[in-house]
Amino acid sequence: LLPRHFASRVQGVLNLINTHKPSVVHAWNDLPGLISAVAAVIAGVPKVILHFHHMRAINLSHDIWLIRYYPGAFRRLIAMPEMTALFVADAAARDYADWWGIPRNDRMLALHNGFTFAPPPESARAEMRAKLNVAHDGTLVGTVFRFEQVKRPLLWIEAAAELARKRSGCRFIMVGDGRLFEAAKAHPEALGVADRFIFPGQVTNVADYLVAMDLFLLTSASEGLPNSLIEAQFCGVPVLSVDVGGASETFVQGETGAKIADDTPQAIAEALDSAIARGMVRKERRETVARHAVASFSMESYVAK
Repeated sequence: LLPRHFASRVQGVLNLINTHKPSVVHAWNDLPGLISAVAAVIAGVPKVILHFHHMRAINLSHDIWLIRYYPGAFRRLIAMPEMTALFVADAAARDYADWWGIPRNDRMLALHNGFTFAPPPESARAEMRAKLNVAHDGTLVGTVFRFEQVKRPLLWIEAAAELARKRSGCRFIMVGDGRLFEAAKAHPEALGVADRFIFPGQVTNVADYLVAMDLFLLTSASEGLPNSLIEAQFCGVPVLSVDVGGASETFVQGETGAKIADDTPQAIAEALDSAIARGMVRKERRETVARHAVASFSMESYVAK
């Protein structure tokens, strides 16, 4: 199933399994999951859970030589009776089945992430908006992410700039840090909208920033189940996302969020403008959004599933 030089890595896991004799092995993500699952099969472990937290690994890996082994190896493993594959989203399960070259079957299950999340009190919203100098009746569109190419921060800014030209009352906040942070900070100035943007950098009190937002926007090129969309909804913030991975599985279309089919700045800006026009930023909508997050993504719900 694997290149011969992986034998020593499988042997190391096999030694641990033979020492501790587990009745279940939880094998996590692609390469460590594959090594652990092979060792578990050799040891005769009666139950193995293969657990995947993103779309197919080829989107993330730079080692094309290694990942060519994955489809055949996992195709063999999932056919074994002791195996169950668990995916972070239905979209991920479908994507892996396609990559492995098999129909999705009843041992390829989806389990959305669960959260222990306590949103800040409602008073934190007014306090943070005052700190950020955002008007009480203004619209604050925001995001939280790593400033890396996969998150497409420049696309986010270009879409926001399109909206800024339509709606004078909109401000924009991008929380986070990363290799593209300085390039992102410079981009609004080049587009003539620098005065509408806030860049706090990396922060420890993310929820305080989330609760200050009116809409949350995600523009990623690749995602499994975007945790940030769920965390925003816990804080009562409606979410919009391009159609990527399991993003649309995190919200109720038209009620707690909206899917953007086209990932151009113009289409994203139109979706944001429509969400504002349809009243998605009203206070009563925030309560609906938060209830959805608790009902669908609480830790209690996750453990029960």
